[in-house]
Amino acid sequence: MTITLDIEQMTFDKSVWKDTPCEGKRLDGHWIFKSLFIACRKRFQASLETVDLSKKQTAQSLFNHTNWKNMKFGTRIAIGRILRFFVKKGWLPLQVINPKATGTKCYALAVQMTKQGVAGQADLLLDAKP
Repeated sequence: MTITLDIEQMTFDKSVWKDTPCEGKRLDGHWIFKSLFIACRKRFQASLETVDLSKKQTAQSLFNHTNWKNMKFGTRIAIGRILRFFVKKGWLPLQVINPKATGTKCYALAVQMTKQGVAGQADLLLDAKP
């Protein structure tokens, strides 16, 4: 499955961090660097090719980093915010299972109710490989 997450279409703000110009975006009032958005896009896209979307997923399972626990806590939180942002924008074929949770959010393949029953939105968002 191929997903198009076009970071170039996003607008990023310019700022200065430790006397160095940088680009990023504010999510939930927190500054997140553009480079982390790019890393997340690559990792989320790669993991959606291999992960079992019939099971619930988290930012940790979708980011798929072997050293997740050794990453800075703030970075792990930022990755979760980026995932939630991508899902809200409809750029990933996922939906939040527990939207009111204060901790880790869980995600599953987005489904859409129709008169015929449940139809996956993945067909609309993804180009299926033959």
